[in-house]
Amino acid sequence: MQTSESAKFSSRGSLTGKVRGISCLRVLVLVMLAFDMTVLSIIIPSARSNISPSPPYWSPFGPRMSGIQFQVYSAPFSEFNDFYTNNLDIMDVPPPDSWLGSLQGDSRFLVTNPSQMYDVRGIEFNHAKTFWGIPFNGGPSSAGIQVRQGIAHLIDHNLLVGNPPIDGKADTVDCFSTPLQGLPCNGPAYGSVPNWTPCSWDTMFPNCQSAYHLASQSYGYTYVRPGTLDFCAAASHFIAAGIATGKDPTSCVLTSLRSSAACCDVHNMVNLVIITEDPGLNALGNMVANGIDALMGWNTINICTVSFQQLAVMAQTETLGSISPYPVSAWDEFKKSYVQEGPMIPAGTKTPPPSSGPSTSSSGLTGFLCNYGTGDSDMYMMTQNWPMSWTLDQFYYGYYSTITGNGYNNPTLDTYSSTAAFSATFDGSKNAARAAEYVMGTSVANIPVYAPRIQYAYLNGWQKVIQASGLGPANEWTALNAWNPAPALPEIRWGLVDGTYTLNVFRALSPGEWAVLGKIYDHLLAFDPMNPQYAFNWMTTSYSISYDQYGNTHILFTLRSDVYWHDSQMNNLPVTSDDVRFSFLNFRDAPAIALAAATSNIIDVTAYSSNQFDVVLSGQNVYYLDMIGSLPIIPKHIWDADNDGIVDPGMADLSFDPMALGKMIGSGPFLCTSRDSGLVGGSCTMNGGGSTGGGAVSSGGAILLQTYMDYMRCCPGVLNSPLHIFSWANRQDQDYTVDIQELAIIGSVYGRDDPYWNTGYNGYTGDASHLRSFNGTPLPRIGYDPNTVDSGESVYVSYYSDHNLIQPFSVNLNPMPSLDYCLDPFFGNCQLSS
Repeated sequence: MQTSESAKFSSRGSLTGKVRGISCLRVLVLVMLAFDMTVLSIIIPSARSNISPSPPYWSPFGPRMSGIQFQVYSAPFSEFNDFYTNNLDIMDVPPPDSWLGSLQGDSRFLVTNPSQMYDVRGIEFNHAKTFWGIPFNGGPSSAGIQVRQGIAHLIDHNLLVGNPPIDGKADTVDCFSTPLQGLPCNGPAYGSVPNWTPCSWDTMFPNCQSAYHLASQSYGYTYVRPGTLDFCAAASHFIAAGIATGKDPTSCVLTSLRSSAACCDVHNMVNLVIITEDPGLNALGNMVANGIDALMGWNTINICTVSFQQLAVMAQTETLGSISPYPVSAWDEFKKSYVQEGPMIPAGTKTPPPSSGPSTSSSGLTGFLCNYGTGDSDMYMMTQNWPMSWTLDQFYYGYYSTITGNGYNNPTLDTYSSTAAFSATFDGSKNAARAAEYVMGTSVANIPVYAPRIQYAYLNGWQKVIQASGLGPANEWTALNAWNPAPALPEIRWGLVDGTYTLNVFRALSPGEWAVLGKIYDHLLAFDPMNPQYAFNWMTTSYSISYDQYGNTHILFTLRSDVYWHDSQMNNLPVTSDDVRFSFLNFRDAPAIALAAATSNIIDVTAYSSNQFDVVLSGQNVYYLDMIGSLPIIPKHIWDADNDGIVDPGMADLSFDPMALGKMIGSGPFLCTSRDSGLVGGSCTMNGGGSTGGGAVSSGGAILLQTYMDYMRCCPGVLNSPLHIFSWANRQDQDYTVDIQELAIIGSVYGRDDPYWNTGYNGYTGDASHLRSFNGTPLPRIGYDPNTVDSGESVYVSYYSDHNLIQPFSVNLNPMPSLDYCLDPFFGNCQLSS
């Protein structure tokens, strides 16, 4: 914070007032949603100068700066230009690969090492469609499988990843899992699944190099060429499906196509949607289109384009309808809303390609959508980015029959995917996930192709920029930890390439929207950014897991006493069990578009007291802590004016903007404060022209968040802050929990002077240098009597009883190797790492 010590002291009055009037104020929490930042996959492993520190040791407290200024851009390159001219500190996208060498040689910047991401990219299918007269019938039909296996042979993973624009900046994958998950792409016999490898998926061509890949193509080509082994294998699969009855003996181009596949009726065309802002996905889409066009002997693929942001907007603007309470699939929303509203393309625009090679005319249609003449306007295939996490539940949430948006319906996969997602043990989840990989691979539910590796850059001078596993530096831990001794502004200048369409927690979906909301709201638990399987108390003092006679899971949480809503300066409102119950049940029932999946298995939430509650979940799931602990908590008094436990009518709609009515209130580390009135909860956004905006912020606009000085873990270096007082109260041991030892010791010196426990007079307003200190560190100013330990000090030790920083872990029991061991920056005789 760029403020003087005396100013820091004078700002603390609101917290001490809250504590003195209340014996038990408990808290709650918010969202570090692992919505992966969708980025361009760009890495160049070149020069190693100006490489950012690794490992990035993180601290469980903050913030350390005065706020965050999100600057919104229309495209990644626009964001990079501003960064390169020193107008940004942190980017949420990686720089263009052509600039990485220059950045690594420029002392103004630090460049991260290549990092694996939790993303997998490949081809998604619409299993409700009919391809060239072959109905997919939800996925498992034998003819449909033959079609998809043929298409898989037309994708050379190594050729794609090894050539521009990816240039080796990714890992090839055969299975629907990211390398970061550590899930092998092979498996032993399990249930009805035999012992398997990817080569066993294709019974026609089992002698493979990798999944549906018989031989590598010559570099310099961007597609699988006619006459090659894989091209001919694709032809054999298409013939087995019934699309054609023959093939050219040399080129393997199909002959005698069935009428529903013959040239050149637009009704026989298949729509392929390409996400164009990702160069790798664009190259993949064109590889598929060119390969199929060459195989069929005519331009049968109609390419249409879309951006990640457009997909998010489509899902937000579509009513949830019958799919409630399950998550909305971007595929489903695109198919229903965006494609069908596109401009018409005159029939007959495309002409047959020469039989000797692939069509290049498909790329000429990249500015159009899929409503092609009188043909079907739905998407059939799509280049897709699947954001994942460390949990092995992507099979369930992506392809379980009753909740998928892509029409896939396979009871066998349902069995294994649900076991993977809802197993009581990680080993049980892993074994079922490997069986799910086999089912998806043999039926080609989708075609995973590669997992990107990313390098990012940020301005030199910034310290503790956290490279979270699979996320890069633009994450919640960087927001808490990052600091700069000589910043351009007191706030972190943070790039936001997505912009925002809404900042209503019930309708937000895009990474950019959750990047903002994740700073305003808070969550019950936190997770080691390097090893996210490790959960610890964040806005809670404890949690415990039990199971009832019906086999359901109960998670009992106890909230901290020191977490308040942002509007507490006026209302003195702590976060309570009622807030948690209201949040969870309304996210489930309204539902909240991005949170419905995580809350769909909540049976009920029982509030036992203002600070203790029990979350009841269906069955048993090793991932329940991750799902429940990451959910945002919203204030019931803001969203439920009539106090009936149900979100007020209209407030869960896309049209509702919380900023417009001063309701942008959370309990997280950052405040949204009106630019006009200065009131907390009002509009903290700015339009491109400089006027005050709302929740929808487009290119040129900005979102301005201020540090919440009463945040329960704020702030290193700020005297009389909650962290300073907690550090003082936690005197005796290294478990970083205020417990019976501190209570006993302060009781033993009560009414006497003590160099540590007597903090002096809380009303003192003089210079900070005259305050009482211990071993050179100023003590918090919380006492009444300057000469003795009194109730002013003892009430705080009682107030923080059972509060902690990293429980259930401690310094002596800590599996988190990248945790900064300086957990007491005030009295711990240690220095925070950089």
